[in-house]
Amino acid sequence: MLKFLFIIGFHIIYLCSVRAEEATFLVPHRVVYDFQMDNASWDPVIIGMSGRMVHEIKGSACQGYTTHTSLVVRVYTEGMPVRLMSQEVKTYTTGDGHRFHFDIKKIMEQNVGKNTEGIAEITKDGTLVKLKKPGENVYKLEKADFPITSLKNIIRHAKAGHRFYNTTLFDGDNGGDRVIKESVVIGEKKKSVSDSEIKELKKLDENGYWHVIVSHFDDTKNKDGLPIYRQSFHLYENGVMRHLLIDYGDFSIRLKLKSLQFLDEKNDLHNCKLNNIK
Repeated sequence: MLKFLFIIGFHIIYLCSVRAEEATFLVPHRVVYDFQMDNASWDPVIIGMSGRMVHEIKGSACQGYTTHTSLVVRVYTEGMPVRLMSQEVKTYTTGDGHRFHFDIKKIMEQNVGKNTEGIAEITKDGTLVKLKKPGENVYKLEKADFPITSLKNIIRHAKAGHRFYNTTLFDGDNGGDRVIKESVVIGEKKKSVSDSEIKELKKLDENGYWHVIVSHFDDTKNKDGLPIYRQSFHLYENGVMRHLLIDYGDFSIRLKLKSLQFLDEKNDLHNCKLNNIK
């Protein structure tokens, strides 16, 4: 159930015929989502779920990317007090996408929960993970990219007109000792008349978006080969996402974008464009 606490739509691929010259610039921004449970057939005792997630991305291919995600969840259970859960995720990815720092803290009620912290690096043989918390360890995993690269790759595939591809992801979650297989489906780019009261979104809607569906697979959990969950979202060319739906089969969660703020890092982005850094 708690897996949904770390599902910002970042995904990866071993690039299959994506045009290397197609530059992808992610705009630094801070976005706030409100969410609620969309379907709860998995447990009739739980009558509702609500919360808020704040996601921030800063940086560029010149200086690397930092992300900070914080989330608070309230679970409403029949005949019991409201349960409060929270999670904070901090990451840093180098501009070339070869090194990934991650720090994930999960808290249930007032008790400190699981803390996963470490560094992962792409090598010629795969992905080398050096875990610091909860205990020091080293894992040699198959080759995979990190979330920022994943997001860029989805946009590159979308711009190239590719509709389907398979991916491999390392995001540091689940103890930092495994990769996740994913399948990505990308719809045609659409433009619509914006019904949003957020002026930044009105401008984005004019430029269009892609509807993206990502299925996540973990054979260590699902031996039948079915995805452990699916998520769908509207993706804009600058990396902003909205209309997120996370479907676990037995229950689903819908996230609604409430506010969007573009952060002022124009000078660094401008220098990246001048030097053709992608």
